[in-house]
Amino acid sequence: MIMMVVVVQLAVWGWAEQVASAAARRGVDAARLAGADPQAAQNTAGLITSQIGGGVLTDPQVTLTQTSPTLLTVTVTGTAIRYLPGLGLHVTARASGVREVIRP
Repeated sequence: MIMMVVVVQLAVWGWAEQVASAAARRGVDAARLAGADPQAAQNTAGLITSQIGGGVLTDPQVTLTQTSPTLLTVTVTGTAIRYLPGLGLHVTARASGVREVIRP
């Protein structure tokens, strides 16, 4: 019985990793558009974690960092749902992209 719960916990952790990764990718896609508001990354990533995550990623945090004038990185962190007491599996996903620039 314990082994089955461990397998379920690991599957949920993998699902939470996928949700965080998808949210980071979609967030950076929204932020890198020419003229996009930086808040678009957090809004889009938050929407992804709530819609496709189904609550599997608890307490998701989204951060956008701009390491150069054109390079953006979105980081999504959280914790997978716990089925085993005391086992908090942390999830972190990052996605980077270059901001689009329109040059006349």
